[in-house]
Amino acid sequence: MGNKLKGFLALFLCAAIFGSFGIWVRILGDSFTPFQQVFLRNLVATVFLLSFVLITGRKLNYRGISPKMLFWYAIVFPIVVICFTIAIQYIKVSTATFIFYGANLGATALIGHTLFHERIKPHVMVALIISLIGLLLYAYPFQLGSSLLGIGWITLAGLFDAVASALNKHLGGKLDTWSATPLRTGAGVIIAGIGVLVSGASFSATSFTPISIIVLILFGAMLFAINTLTLYGFRHFDLNLGTFILSAEVIFATIFGIIFIHELPRIHEWFGAATMLLGIIIANYPVLKTALLKRS
Repeated sequence: MGNKLKGFLALFLCAAIFGSFGIWVRILGDSFTPFQQVFLRNLVATVFLLSFVLITGRKLNYRGISPKMLFWYAIVFPIVVICFTIAIQYIKVSTATFIFYGANLGATALIGHTLFHERIKPHVMVALIISLIGLLLYAYPFQLGSSLLGIGWITLAGLFDAVASALNKHLGGKLDTWSATPLRTGAGVIIAGIGVLVSGASFSATSFTPISIIVLILFGAMLFAINTLTLYGFRHFDLNLGTFILSAEVIFATIFGIIFIHELPRIHEWFGAATMLLGIIIANYPVLKTALLKRS
């Protein structure tokens, strides 16, 4: 299997994991505030990873990477998670997803062209338009709630996520997963911990139910998987095309909603998800066709 195809599969699996997040956030939302959620799941992941590093004698290796780059790599993704978690308290999840990927796909195209010299080919532009139409269908009708606040937070999440993807691509061949993940989860603990203190929220022993503990452990494992998959995926894939693949999160979120919370999509949401899938196929067809031909 060629590296391009492996990169595609890594990002596609990452999209599936992202698509499940809405379920776990809802479950934890019964026990914890948004900041408490982010703090605890990053704390679980950090403790697990650092314990494993100590037990196995692995060494954290950051040689050859500038401290400034490591700092931004550490803080950007936790900021994305916090902005998204706050935004969905104010606006409908499907509306948030539309704004998130609208900002994300546009910013990624600009960053990919400017920093990584990726050409925006005609079929990619067509795929971008189709994907945005799919997102629009999926999100309709818009329910903005506390609109300006929700729109502001989710737009920031989309823009910062484009930066996070660019950092994954830049550092993909320089930073191993065991060194990378504690940076992000540790930063998540610090940033969310500040949010918990500022908000005045307090932890209650009764909040730590068996189901919430299981979900927190699961979240810790997923944070490690996401870092592994995105570092590997963007190392072998264009930034623009990789972001299209990650947008399949919407499709997986629909599937998980049906399976876990029996949330049946309306007809326009089915059409939106199908249209987005078409956009992903159009964007990545030439690359996947070449990768599959080489494999054969």
